[in-house]
Amino acid sequence: MKAFLSMCFLFVLVSSDVWHQCYRHIYRGRGVSEFCSIGEDSCISNFTRFNLDDMIIKTERWGCTSDCTPGDYSFTTLEDIYFRRRIHCCQGNKCNNQSAPGSDPPYNGLVCPGCISSSFEDCQDSETVRCRGEENLCIEFVMAYYGFNHSDMAFKGCATRDFCTLARASVAYDYIFDKIKQAQCCHTAEPPTLKSKEVQP
Repeated sequence: MKAFLSMCFLFVLVSSDVWHQCYRHIYRGRGVSEFCSIGEDSCISNFTRFNLDDMIIKTERWGCTSDCTPGDYSFTTLEDIYFRRRIHCCQGNKCNNQSAPGSDPPYNGLVCPGCISSSFEDCQDSETVRCRGEENLCIEFVMAYYGFNHSDMAFKGCATRDFCTLARASVAYDYIFDKIKQAQCCHTAEPPTLKSKEVQP
């Protein structure tokens, strides 16, 4: 009897991990699920859409994971240049049932200085950007295009706190950027160049 109970208990422990399921694709409200491997105790949905340097790219990913950090990475500037990435994490059977966003987040009433130039000195202070969604910080940064026949570019615009934290870390981010450098963030309606108003990540 004890051996039987032990086997039942072991089956429950193993099945709760091995038979955990997450969606791996969702289209028009219908999803296809997959069984997760041992150790993959979380589900993830990851939506990316960006237009940087006249290159519009959209990616969607669902699946199982053992390492998931949620985040709302968003940046908007002039000339319809933007970056959006939202990562959802959850623990539960088929809990990653989020659909990919169909459009840009709505304007939130905040504004920031806007610029796309080879240097900040060439930026016009009169140009502004309307912020979207959770973008509540102003940002300025330089994007370095290592390995490409492209000069560094200076950007000013609106950003979420997660994007500011990423930019200030000055690291490469997937295949989207080679490197962001000289990033500064401040609250909206205050020029990013005011060092005393910088927002800490």
